[in-house]
Amino acid sequence: MVIRRKNRRAADSVRAAEARARQLEAFLDDARTFTGVSPTTVPDLRLRADADERVYLCIRGIYLFETLLDLTEPDGVRQHGAPTPVDLGELAVTDRRAGFTGAKQIRQWSWSSLIGITHAANGPWTTIDVSSRRRQFGLLYDNENREQIRFSIDLAVATARGTRDEVIDRIAGELAHAVSATPEAD
Repeated sequence: MVIRRKNRRAADSVRAAEARARQLEAFLDDARTFTGVSPTTVPDLRLRADADERVYLCIRGIYLFETLLDLTEPDGVRQHGAPTPVDLGELAVTDRRAGFTGAKQIRQWSWSSLIGITHAANGPWTTIDVSSRRRQFGLLYDNENREQIRFSIDLAVATARGTRDEVIDRIAGELAHAVSATPEAD
C-alpha cells in the first residue's frame, strides 16, 4: 500500500513536470512567433481597439481590484493580503495596452505609461502601475488561466518595448531548468 502510494506520487510528479515543460515549449514558440491577432477576429471584444492594434489575449471572468497607493513609501507599494474585487469583466491585452471592461468600471493601462507589473508570488493576481494614477489597479483571475494570462501580459509589454528577446531568453532558461529537473519515470 505504501509503495503504491509512493509510486503514484512519483508518477504524478513526472506528469506535472512534463506538463510544465510542454507549457513552456508552447510559450517559447509563441514568444518567438506570435504577434497577436486583429481585433476584428476576436468575437465580442468589448475593448474599442484600433484596426492596427494587435490582441494578445481576451478573457472574461476577470476581477478588477484597486488599492490606494501609499506615496510615503519609497516605491509607493501597497497591496497587503489578498485583493478585494470591485468589478467582474473582460480583460483584453494588446500590443499597446491592457483594458478591463466590467459592469461598473472600465480601466486601461497604456504600456507607454507603464511603471511596473507585479505578478503575485502567493496568488493568482497581477498589479499594473502606470504613471497617471494615484490608485494601483490589478487583475484577479483563476489559477487555471494564471500562467497564460501572465505570459500574455509579459509578451505584449515586451512587444511594445522592443524587449521580446528578453522574454524568449527567460522562457528558454525556465524550459531548460524544467527539463533538467524532470524526474525520471519508472
